[in-house]
Amino acid sequence: MRLAAAPGNVRVTRRASGLPRDSVVNVSQLITLDKSVLREKVSRLPAESLREVEVGIKLVLAVVKCAPAARLNAYGLASKRRAKRRQADSLVPSSS
Repeated sequence: MRLAAAPGNVRVTRRASGLPRDSVVNVSQLITLDKSVLREKVSRLPAESLREVEVGIKLVLAVVKCAPAARLNAYGLASKRRAKRRQADSLVPSSS
């Protein structure tokens, strides 16, 4: 379950997914597959989990500006972003 803590990844319980054990959707390692490679359906994710996966994918692909503040703070990212923003603001010439 160590991957569950990574930004964007989604922890899915076995109860929610119907899989034999708790799992993690690792959105940082996306690949494409031809449908013919897939042999059988192993499970379905509930709509809420799919929404979380979509948000995670958008986060890692930088489609959204930022994740919810609580998640950013959990990884120390909010303070890093604030520091970068302050640094960028200090480089912009004053209009006065």
